[in-house]
Amino acid sequence: MLPGYFETMRTTVISGRTFSEADNVPGAKVVVIDRLLAAKAFPNQAAVGKQLFSRFRTPEPEAFDVIGVVEHQRHETLARDGRETLYFADGMIGHGFATSWAVRTAGDPASFAAQVRAAVAAIDPMVPAAELKPMSDYVRRSQAPTRFALVCISVFAAIAAVLTAVGLYGTLALVVRQRTTEIGVRMALGASRGRIFMLVIGRGLMLSGAGIAIGLGIALALTRVLRSLLVGVEATDPLTFAVIAIAFGGLAAIACWIPARRAAALDAAEALRVE
Repeated sequence: MLPGYFETMRTTVISGRTFSEADNVPGAKVVVIDRLLAAKAFPNQAAVGKQLFSRFRTPEPEAFDVIGVVEHQRHETLARDGRETLYFADGMIGHGFATSWAVRTAGDPASFAAQVRAAVAAIDPMVPAAELKPMSDYVRRSQAPTRFALVCISVFAAIAAVLTAVGLYGTLALVVRQRTTEIGVRMALGASRGRIFMLVIGRGLMLSGAGIAIGLGIALALTRVLRSLLVGVEATDPLTFAVIAIAFGGLAAIACWIPARRAAALDAAEALRVE
């Protein structure tokens, strides 16, 4: 790790310091660790000033002084924290060990490609500056499997929502048709159109509410399956569950509205003639 890496990546320094040029020399046995390793190796105590033993260079363990603790970086995937990390200075291992560099720009990273290549060539013309990519490309690539899975889940969820609405509409339409005579009797006995409307839509919303409650219970039980796909949100996020419940409730209300409106529009005399 070269001095300035954490500053370039804007990694939060929790305690101590990061590497300086004085640390970037052979024989400097200093190390920077991340928050996860500090919590595991030195629970409930300050890590800076302690020693860690590593077999990174030799078969026998070497002692390294912890000079700083930084925030954890997710190197494998954004969905999980990954392994604990410790960082060694490039010079301690042997200059030239680092094969990747990070450059922070103030504008479009692609417009700085020529300048980066020129700067690398000025240091060592034999070192090629290949695969210049903005960090967003690496983030998109790491999220590609998750994005594909979430798109598939969203498509299936949309299809399920449409089928649910169609099924609910069909059920209520059949109920209205089967109970046409009953509706006619209610109207003849003085039931208003608004009363009939609320009777039909209330039954539909009652069925929908029961279905939503059961669905939420099943979703809560299966949230552990989705934990690996979520970044920055908990699998049991209350806001997400509330929004989904409201959305399905609104969809159910729309599906119930058409049969309820037809039932309220029935003529009492004609309804009584239906066998």
